[in-house]
Amino acid sequence: MGKNYDTDAERRDIEMWLCKTCGRGWPVKGRNSNWTAANAEEAARTCCSENSWCFVCKKRRTRYPHHACDVCAAIRNRERWEKCEERPVEFPLTLQDGDQWFYSGDDLDEYCDEHELKAENLLLRIGRRVILSMFEPSEFWCDEIAEDDKPTDDGECRELAAQINAWATKNIITYEMGPFRPRMTDVVCIPKPAHDSQEGKESTDG
Repeated sequence: MGKNYDTDAERRDIEMWLCKTCGRGWPVKGRNSNWTAANAEEAARTCCSENSWCFVCKKRRTRYPHHACDVCAAIRNRERWEKCEERPVEFPLTLQDGDQWFYSGDDLDEYCDEHELKAENLLLRIGRRVILSMFEPSEFWCDEIAEDDKPTDDGECRELAAQINAWATKNIITYEMGPFRPRMTDVVCIPKPAHDSQEGKESTDG
């Protein structure tokens, strides 16, 4: 409940265009001053269209309404990638617009070979380790513990919780896409796996 129940809300009648397919509403007046009633009408009429004009170039079609076509999307994605600060290459790496992860140069080489791509043409981002949520007994068992009972304040319980959190920090390692992109000269110069050259030598000697 707000601080002032009688004055914290007001009723407004909002004029909008509705998509008859999904029911989504598009207000005639938006927060963006450039948004007009004509924009709201167009948005509603093309809301669930599978053959809409690209909202960027207005020249090519796209399957999804209010989306960029493949050409414009690629340009916008690269512009976003180029704005990221460049850092020395550090694994793991991930594709900026995908869920593919590379934990070594071998992984990256294998992906490029499989898809006939060059590493320097990929929009790679450096992964960063996810900070885990720490185990807090009082929160975990809050529904089972009476309000006036605080068994989790016991020293043994706190010690066990600290051990669990220490174990999790050491053993549960996950990554998410970070804000930096790898220096592409480093990516190009990642050495090939040693076993590849050894296999080539053995086949030549044979």
